[in-house]
Amino acid sequence: MCTDKNRCPLGETIRAVTRDFYSSDHAATETDVLGVMIAVHFGWNGLAVLKTAAAALEDANFHDESAQVQQMLRRLRGARSTSETFDSTSPKAP
Repeated sequence: MCTDKNRCPLGETIRAVTRDFYSSDHAATETDVLGVMIAVHFGWNGLAVLKTAAAALEDANFHDESAQVQQMLRRLRGARSTSETFDSTSPKAP
């Protein structure tokens, strides 16, 4: 896992997307750009975006917040378990 965001492929991709798709008068933050990239990657599937947010929160040691997002996912999908919700939001292969 790359820990230096300025040298990681993801950081490079965020900078490239910002440079190529945002105008200089639009002050897009890294979080704005990454959020759009995630939404596009998952085909604007809000449940997959929430799953990604829950995983990121868990990794950042925001366990309670991750649990709240997972609870929201269960409510939204009517799933009996988080794993069912997570499995159902996997991106589809082209």
